[in-house]
Amino acid sequence: RYTEAAELVSSLEGDDKLPEELGGELAIVAADLYLKQARYEEAIQYLNIGIKKIKGNKRKTRYTFVLAQLYREIGQNEKSLADFQQVIRRRPNYEMQFNARIMSAQVLSGSENSAMLRKELNKMRRNKRNQPYLDQIYYALGNIFFSEGKVNQAIDQYRLSVTNAVRNTHQRALSSIT
Repeated sequence: RYTEAAELVSSLEGDDKLPEELGGELAIVAADLYLKQARYEEAIQYLNIGIKKIKGNKRKTRYTFVLAQLYREIGQNEKSLADFQQVIRRRPNYEMQFNARIMSAQVLSGSENSAMLRKELNKMRRNKRNQPYLDQIYYALGNIFFSEGKVNQAIDQYRLSVTNAVRNTHQRALSSIT
């Protein structure tokens, strides 16, 4: 019932009686509405408003992560990278921080920074804390090699990703198909 939801959001936006502290929440709700309809530009607009108005570092970090993914989806890689880096600087939980680093590598793969990214990913690969995520690291490395035209090295990384995808069947399938 998207039409009804959009009408309700629109009526609340124009309501002078709506407390100012709820403006951020309303923007987040509107972003979610547009996100569910795959209207990413509108979702981005409302997410930016919501992030500025809401309270709480954890929520701001989470919504910034979603915003970075949306920028990546519409091809605005510079904005995506900036938001992923902002997520990392906010020191979220380890899993979100790890995913922001992996997504940053995927956004940058194929650019002149690929050597730096490979170095960062190899450093992450050696960290014992990242053992459960080796499949994703090898996949990101494979994508970097592939974007550089090094197909054989990319295939080797994808194979390592498949081998290390013990629990993550989605990653195993993605690496296999790639």
